[in-house]
Amino acid sequence: MLGEVFRTRMAICILLVATAHVPAQPFILVGAGAGYMDQKTEANQPWSATSAGVMLQSYVDLTPSFGMYTAAVLGFVAASRDNGTALDVGQYQTLSLDFLLGIGLRVPLDPITGVIGGGIYLGSTTMNASGDTLSSFAAGGVGVGAGLSVLYPLSESWGIGATVNAAYFFGIPGSSTPTMAPSGFTFFGGLGVAYTFPAEPLLGPGISRF
Repeated sequence: MLGEVFRTRMAICILLVATAHVPAQPFILVGAGAGYMDQKTEANQPWSATSAGVMLQSYVDLTPSFGMYTAAVLGFVAASRDNGTALDVGQYQTLSLDFLLGIGLRVPLDPITGVIGGGIYLGSTTMNASGDTLSSFAAGGVGVGAGLSVLYPLSESWGIGATVNAAYFFGIPGSSTPTMAPSGFTFFGGLGVAYTFPAEPLLGPGISRF
């Protein structure tokens, strides 16, 4: 048991030493995004929604190793299932938002830039029925999540990248009758174009490079 703890601590120390030499390179990643939310209804029946839209992910250095990690996908519901039955999303006004804000850690994968992040999640997926015969859905809430981003440089400032994030959340109590169960989970991410800013970290020295 003590040997396992020692090896774990040594691995963490090695990773921290390695990342301390990773140059500072704040970036923003913009592209196509998608999301998947799964949350049971108040009647304890399975419900899920798949969304598509615009993805935005960024990382701003606080030190050469650590920084602020954000990831978001804003879009519309492309498909949904309620208790195993596919819903006609054309009969709903839909909107989906997934947002993750936290701390990121750089991982040395030269020439690829890797960032692992984790923090607070906020999300919402709404499906407002256009007719009185259909039920509306208001899913989402606040919770915790984690994400991974990888960037591949094409030039000094530009590159391509991808991000994938996952979160577990709890519904926000409201004044109206709830339509969903008190908790759920979501996956979201996307592919896009990355731009790297030539800037120093806010809390420590570094070398700007993609």
